[in-house]
Amino acid sequence: MRIFKIGLLLLLWAFIIGCGEVSPQKVAVSFIEDLYNGDSKSVIKKLYFGEKLTKDDMTIAEGKVGMWISEAKVKSSKQGGIKSIEIIESDVKENEAKVKLKINFKNGNDDTTNLSLIKQDGKWLVTIK
Repeated sequence: MRIFKIGLLLLLWAFIIGCGEVSPQKVAVSFIEDLYNGDSKSVIKKLYFGEKLTKDDMTIAEGKVGMWISEAKVKSSKQGGIKSIEIIESDVKENEAKVKLKINFKNGNDDTTNLSLIKQDGKWLVTIK
């Protein structure tokens, strides 16, 4: 009985540890939702700008990201908003991932996008190319 309890505790511990990490696929879907909903703070938190970015470079990058967010929000609004986001493909390596998504809009149109992600300090971030 004691071995059974230890085994159960180990299984529970492994489950908890495994659930703690957010997958690159979930980050990609969340990024697209935030982008099309115009949530600039969340989008910027999910982006990897590079390790050696100066304050001025960051300001420029945030400005460009702001323009992308505005364009995406307008596109989404014109199509009635997002109905769903599907993961079409994903290729995950140790610290890199590529995720292809299909964005289904409420008016029946759809769009596909490819995202590259990198794992930095245990978190998956979308890279800008």
